[in-house]
Amino acid sequence: MKSISMEPGHREESFPSRGERKGPKKEEFLAYIKEHIAQGYPVIALGIIGPPEPYIVAGYEAAGDVLVGWNFFQNDSEFASVVRTMDNGYFKCGAWWENTDTQAVMCIGAVTGDPCEDKEIIRMAAEIMKAREEDAYAKGIAAYDAWKTMLLDEKWFENGNGFDELFSKLLVQNDAMVCIADGRKWAAEYFQDLSEKYGVEEKSTCLKIAEHFKTVSGAASEMMTLIGDWSDIDKMLDNFGDRSVREKISELLDQAKEADIKAYDQIMQLLSCI
Repeated sequence: MKSISMEPGHREESFPSRGERKGPKKEEFLAYIKEHIAQGYPVIALGIIGPPEPYIVAGYEAAGDVLVGWNFFQNDSEFASVVRTMDNGYFKCGAWWENTDTQAVMCIGAVTGDPCEDKEIIRMAAEIMKAREEDAYAKGIAAYDAWKTMLLDEKWFENGNGFDELFSKLLVQNDAMVCIADGRKWAAEYFQDLSEKYGVEEKSTCLKIAEHFKTVSGAASEMMTLIGDWSDIDKMLDNFGDRSVREKISELLDQAKEADIKAYDQIMQLLSCI
């Protein structure tokens, strides 16, 4: 059966994964996909191509035997035999159900209610950035120190750690760098655009926030350059395992933290006067 969770602004429907119910049928997945695409909504699927991570299914062919969409793994050579890339960049895959990692499909559906005002968006940004601990996790700006501590603790990078363990840590490092580089880049653009809505003082504050976020994004991009690119994974692992490289990354983390603190302080100042 479908589970439905209610959140402000939208309704989310989710088809249960294989781990939550026994024997979901291909026909049930297809019926769900077809229903929402007919309504004009693409769906988010776990699996389809590669591991059970979220991907977009935007359409289908051959009554659903072939799915069309976008997937992070669609260009990987190991999946080349079951995937074709269309001229528009979308994949076509006819072996999506044979992939045992195809585990769930969901749809956000129509957005309802009023959009968030700028002040509410800024307030949420401040809550996310606030340094704090939740359970065993350091969050917000506090995460920088936890990240740095891990990078400089040699027990995580000893010679006894094999390829799989180091590669797993590299994936976590990469996700964190990409999230900061991309997230702060677009946050900078948001505050730059927002500056045009206000008077001189608030505009100046918005532009300062944008510059701080650009600094954070730039520091994260430099981290990625130090580690290397995915065309040579062995080199990336060598770099990531090299303490001197991780020390340089730690220095960039300090720069990013300092800039984020300044951005946070400016955000709090902006909230007090808008």
